[in-house]
Amino acid sequence: MAKLFELHQGDNIGGIAKVQIAHITDFKSFNPVSFHPNKGWQEIAFIPSSGTMKGEEKDSDNGVYHHYEGLFEIQYQSNVVSFKLRTYIGKVSVLKITDLNGRSRVIGTPEEPVTVSRSSDTGSAPKDMNHNVVTFSVDQLLPALL
Repeated sequence: MAKLFELHQGDNIGGIAKVQIAHITDFKSFNPVSFHPNKGWQEIAFIPSSGTMKGEEKDSDNGVYHHYEGLFEIQYQSNVVSFKLRTYIGKVSVLKITDLNGRSRVIGTPEEPVTVSRSSDTGSAPKDMNHNVVTFSVDQLLPALL
């Protein structure tokens, strides 16, 4: 009997290495990805080892769909961070997530944008970290672009 797949050989590191974001209106075309002039991916600096992304394929009455969700943390609350993130909050973004194995996936589309939200936490003690938590999720018909 043939094997469905082979076991992965090599590194298999958990976590996110890079998060990039774009507005749904920044794209000239989407598959392949092409941007309007002076538009492109914007990298978001986040706390190392704070990023995670999960993916699921789910069945529904309308067929199979793909669900992606995750989060990452940004150290220190500031007006600059809040202002820059504010334009990406809601259903207006597409994300490019690169994991620590170097595999990149584009989640969301201009027609099925990622929902991005932000919460902040000062902590309750001086030893606690003052930070923002950015969460993201999307349900889309097609799997993430690779």
